[in-house]
Amino acid sequence: MNQIAHFQLSAGERKLARETFEKAKGRMIYPTFDAELVRLYLRRMEQDPNWPSWIPVNP
Repeated sequence: MNQIAHFQLSAGERKLARETFEKAKGRMIYPTFDAELVRLYLRRMEQDPNWPSWIPVNP
């Protein structure tokens, strides 16, 4: 599911990507690299809603 969120984020769909990352976070039971990466992305998106700045936002 986090691959889908990465695709959405790369397409500029930040809100949708965040929702998908949240769903992925809820499904991860074991501490894995992917689980930590999802948490990292969510924290970063909370700190700066325009992150990553090099990806344009789609209306």
